[in-house]
Amino acid sequence: VYAARGEGCWWNGRRALVSACDSFDSALILTSEVLDPNAPRTVDWNRLRGHVRHARTWGDCYGYALVATGRAEAMLDPIVNLWDTTAVRPVIEEAGGVFTDWNGAPSHRNGSAVATNAALARDVRELLGDSTP
Repeated sequence: VYAARGEGCWWNGRRALVSACDSFDSALILTSEVLDPNAPRTVDWNRLRGHVRHARTWGDCYGYALVATGRAEAMLDPIVNLWDTTAVRPVIEEAGGVFTDWNGAPSHRNGSAVATNAALARDVRELLGDSTP
């Protein structure tokens, strides 16, 4: 999976697009890790997880590829480094998705990441709330 600003996102030589899934009942969400059960972002993750059909952990970079290719609806990283997000943000956005930090700011520089398809972007972020680690 690769992308360039203004050139689209590509997967094995074909155009990659996020899913059109607009229902939590059919959604698959992923995260890289679940932190301390009492940590604010873990509480947010558990709230979101309770609304979706499938939730899985240990997605890492592969989770972003699944979102960009329409095989998952969201990938969340409660704590992430700049070098982990710099390359995946254009992949998600060029595939038609939305990439923000945990609080909804369109940035890959704030130490957290939330990548979603466009259809569920607002709903996912509303369930996450405004948490800090």
